[in-house]
Amino acid sequence: MNPVRNHKPMEKMITKEVESTALRKQWLMKKLFVSNGIKKFAFLIAVIFIFTSGSIVLADLNPPSPSAVNITLINPLGSANSDIGSVLQNIMQWLIMAGSPIAAFMVIVGGIQILVSGGEPAKFEKGKKTILYTAVGYGIILVGSGIISIVQKILSG
Repeated sequence: MNPVRNHKPMEKMITKEVESTALRKQWLMKKLFVSNGIKKFAFLIAVIFIFTSGSIVLADLNPPSPSAVNITLINPLGSANSDIGSVLQNIMQWLIMAGSPIAAFMVIVGGIQILVSGGEPAKFEKGKKTILYTAVGYGIILVGSGIISIVQKILSG
């Protein structure tokens, strides 16, 4: 027998074992954290927990007695004795007030779509349709308000 042994096969085996261990660790990490999405989700949950636990800790331990607090709730749809016509009229007034700035914004968006179309007919048509649909939608709100007023006058005499 040869007293000096060749250690090369042993070194290769150890290197392969170290590489396979590293690969197993990588595989395990991929299984535990499938993507960065899970890490982001876990971070979001941790942030929410931190902020909500602070609000729980800072809660008032001595709330005022119910008799000392006077809370008045105002009916946003009108008085307590409102009929259905006045409730609908209040809703339509709110829709007109809320719809006006939305309609103005959408007309501006449609105009920008037309300006940036760069001569492409499809983008130009998209801008025109945006403006048209905005006008039709706001027109429906205005016509609905008019119909409610007409029905109220007919029913009231």
